[in-house]
Amino acid sequence: MLVLASLETLDSYRTKHKLTSSFFNVGSVWPLEKFSEAEAQKLVELPKGTIAGAIPALTETNQRLALEWGERHPVRLQLAGRYLWEAQQYRKDVKWAKQQFQSQAGAVLQWPTPPKRPQKLGQWLRWLVLDVPIWVGNLTKRFGLKVDDIFAWVMGLSLIVVAMMCLTGMIPGNYFSDLFKKFLCGSLSPVLGKWCDG
Repeated sequence: MLVLASLETLDSYRTKHKLTSSFFNVGSVWPLEKFSEAEAQKLVELPKGTIAGAIPALTETNQRLALEWGERHPVRLQLAGRYLWEAQQYRKDVKWAKQQFQSQAGAVLQWPTPPKRPQKLGQWLRWLVLDVPIWVGNLTKRFGLKVDDIFAWVMGLSLIVVAMMCLTGMIPGNYFSDLFKKFLCGSLSPVLGKWCDG
């Protein structure tokens, strides 16, 4: 049996890198939820080696910090433990460990940050037509929709344009709600079920 842990599903890697191996057509995907308090505690108490009864790799203080920073999230706990352990090994302070942890956790786990509003007209156009739609489209990825940036851009731009047209009164408000419902049902019909049929 082969067990893989990954931030993305295998299917998203297959699509992204155009992989065709039948390896990607077998197996099961199990989303890993937050650990219980007991599981998180066991993780931060893991020993340095494989010997039963060995002392934990992290000091008690660092175990508490890892639990606090990790918030029972599997990846955050791993990162917290890693940088606190490195700080212990290389005689660095907790501030260094926290900076390393925050930097890595932010890069791996954060939601996409909204693009900054520009100052010049050309930058405004790029922001409105390219940056914001990609950001809106990428938000959909966080809800489990695996789409490439081009589709995300088109989808985000369409929703923004129709919403702006509704707000200005160019089209009726129910048009946007109908379009949004069609979009959701096209992507999430197995999840939404009866709501899409109505």
